[in-house]
Amino acid sequence: MYIFLDIDGVLNGDQEYSRLRKSLRDAGLLSHKQSVLDLKPEHAREEHLLMLLSGEKISILNELIQKTGAEIILSSTWRNSDNLWGFEAETLLKKAGFQGKIAGKTGESLDSRGAEIARKIKSMALEDGDYIILDDDPTTKDARILTGSRNRWIRTATSKGLTPRHLSQALDLLAP
Repeated sequence: MYIFLDIDGVLNGDQEYSRLRKSLRDAGLLSHKQSVLDLKPEHAREEHLLMLLSGEKISILNELIQKTGAEIILSSTWRNSDNLWGFEAETLLKKAGFQGKIAGKTGESLDSRGAEIARKIKSMALEDGDYIILDDDPTTKDARILTGSRNRWIRTATSKGLTPRHLSQALDLLAP
């Protein structure tokens, strides 16, 4: 079993971004007009990215993995270390308390996230019961359209991320 995992909007929400923005502004690394994405690479630190990972949301993900044995396929922009100022997503996740296994990642392309997920589903010959998708990105619906599968997408709210309600939905979808 696999979980296609986005990180922003799933393992974090507005609260984590607000906390990081405040920390960077207090340190003089960002102005009030700049976003986190404007942080200069030479100022980026591992602890900045760790501030974006919610322990509460990681605990929910860990519970899902523990109850299902699912492995993670990263479909997030975090799968590419270039988007993380050179830091690796798996290392950051582990340091934030993630206890699962990352089995792979979707490919790099200019397609929609959903198209990238659909390509990976097909390349792995996954059936509907073999996976779920945890993501806040609206293009993720393309995975369902392109694979002809039932809806395996659990859409989180960008502002809130993963919640106990999503855990319940995921357990229902991954139940044998």
